[in-house]
This record gives sequence, C-alpha cells and structure tokens, in this order.
Amino acid sequence: MQHASGQRLIQLLGSRPMSSIAVDEAIAIIRNECKFVSQFKDVPPEAVRVFSKRDAENEETKKQFSELLSSNIHYFIAVANDEQRVGPQWVSIQKKERISVWIVPAGVHDFPDSTATDEEYLAKGFRKAKIMFQAGHPQKINSTYYRRLQYPIKNFYCTTIHKAMGETLPSIATKVSANNEMYKLWSLEQVYVLLSRVKSLNRVFFVGNVADTLDGLKQALSRQTQYHLQLTEFLTSSCISQVGNIQPYDLSMGIYRPFHITVPHMPNGCLVYIQSLRTKEKFIFVTKSLKETLFSLNSGVVNKSQPFAAMCFIVGFENEEEGKQLLNQLNITNEMNPQQVYMAMLELVNGYTLNKLSIFKCCKFTPPAQE
Repeated sequence: MQHASGQRLIQLLGSRPMSSIAVDEAIAIIRNECKFVSQFKDVPPEAVRVFSKRDAENEETKKQFSELLSSNIHYFIAVANDEQRVGPQWVSIQKKERISVWIVPAGVHDFPDSTATDEEYLAKGFRKAKIMFQAGHPQKINSTYYRRLQYPIKNFYCTTIHKAMGETLPSIATKVSANNEMYKLWSLEQVYVLLSRVKSLNRVFFVGNVADTLDGLKQALSRQTQYHLQLTEFLTSSCISQVGNIQPYDLSMGIYRPFHITVPHMPNGCLVYIQSLRTKEKFIFVTKSLKETLFSLNSGVVNKSQPFAAMCFIVGFENEEEGKQLLNQLNITNEMNPQQVYMAMLELVNGYTLNKLSIFKCCKFTPPAQE
C-alpha cells in the first residue's frame, strides 16, 4: 500500500485475533478510503471483479458476456476443438488459424475504445501478439484418448479471492453482503487478500448497499475460530518470557496425532472415545453419527478445548442399549492418557463374547521420541 491509511489497514488486518476496537478502526478506514457504488455499471472497465465464491464469479461473467453480445464492441468467439486419437494420429475436426491480441502494458488503466486504430494502441504502449491454438493434456475416456485444443487465453474480467492471491491489480470491484449467501465472506484472511491486491484503497470499489457491505465486512473481521485462539495462545506463551501469570503452553497432548481412516458401515452407531487436542478433556459415549458428533464439538461457541478428534471407536453391537452396556463396563478415569483409554477399550473388545466387536484406531499413540 502506498498511503498511510492503507498501510495502517494492512497492519490491523494482520493482528490475530482482531479486537473490537481494531475492527471498528478498520471499518472506518474502508468506509473513508474505498469507493462505494450502487451498480457494477458504475465501476471503471479496467476494474477486475473479485468475489468470495465461484457462483458469484460465474454469475457476473455471464452478465458480462450478455452485455458484450448486445453492445457495439468488437469481439471474437473461438469455439474449442476436441480431437480423438485414432491409432498414432490425432483426428481434428476443424483447423484453427492464429488470432491477434493486444497485450496490455503494466500500470495502464485507460483502454482505447472499439474504434481505436493500431497506431492508437501502439501509442499507449500496447503490444501486438499472435496466438496459436494449443492442445491440452490428453484424457482417457474408456479406452480412447481425447484432447481439447483452444487458444491459451482466459477471460480475466472476474475471479475469486483465492485465485487472486499473489496478484497486483490496477483496481478491483467486489460485492460483500451480510445477508446474501452468494456474497458473504467467512474469514478475516479473505478481507486481507481482497484489499491487499491493489496499491491504493481508492482503487477498491464496493458494489451494493453501503450498510449491508460494511456489516458483511465487520462479520468477517470479527469471526474467530479455535485455530486463531490456539495459535495466538501458543505464540504468546512461546515467544514471551515467563512473567507474572504467563504459563508455558501445554504440548503434552501434541504427541497424539490423528490420521484419516475409512469409517466402516455402522447402522447401530459406535462407542467412541473423543479427546481434546489441547487439553486433557475427553468424552466416551455412544453415538449414531461419528461425523455429526465431531462437527458439533468443533463448531458453535469457541472454547479452549477445541479442536476435538476421535481417538478410537467400537462397532458391532446390535443396538444402542447394548452399546450403553459396553460403556458401563469401561473403567475410565480422568487421569488416564489416550494410550491407556485405548488399551482399556481394546481389552473390552477382546473379552466380549456376545457379539463380534471391532475397534478402529484413529490416532497414532506412540510419542515421536519413542519411535
């Protein structure tokens, strides 16, 4: 950012988590420095449309094509050509010739209109280039290979925040809403990437109702996850000397590393052991849906014990009542570590004779120092 206000905004967006005072200051800077318009037609043509979701990107691209087709602007439509490989040869349906395009010089914001001559383009620093059809990677469908030939150019009228990462753009136009799902932001990082694509905040155009836009930005800036809180706590306790009440970060649970497994079919549910990865808090209970249980524990109001992970679970009982009977047979105490809990559940499975139970392990229990 070239100006002090923009640099201050980037500094505020880089803080984790943002305090309510920092959020209010950031919103004030955005309101005073950025531009707000009611419709996209009020945005300069060189402004790249940037959205949080692909649905919004696709919708705006369709509008652009519709307006282009109904205007007097010169345009060229090139249909991609699919080829099929027959023996050693690629069979092409149609031959494509080279096309001429103008390459825009860096930093140019004003574009000649459709009546401009080649001399006018050259005078503004544009460069002419010839582009040939190029083949993409062959794809195998059943037993036949196909490939698509097309011009290696892409419409850069619209993009998403994720795809714009790393880009420096002359200006951007976007729509943010607190109520419309298509234009909602869901993280502070999105706001950071969005506003840091330009060199000056006066090159950012927000489209739509001003109050709704600012509410949507404020929601994104105020949203915190357990990962923000965990990272802040870890960095604070690791980087600051122990002064007063500051205690070192507890890494004792970090030696238990969850891994992905294929969850088996369990029509009667499972007896699951769930452990906090930050504290010694644990849960052991019968559930019908392991996925919904983990989602419930890791969403909602953020607390110091999140995130939670499944350590292991037992399946194979005939009904929920039998699962609760198994739970009552477990002798688990709060002092037991995950390895000890797993061994107690494994012993229960091996000693059970009524049904064939199975236990699935979702975590590596061996500490790295012992491997």
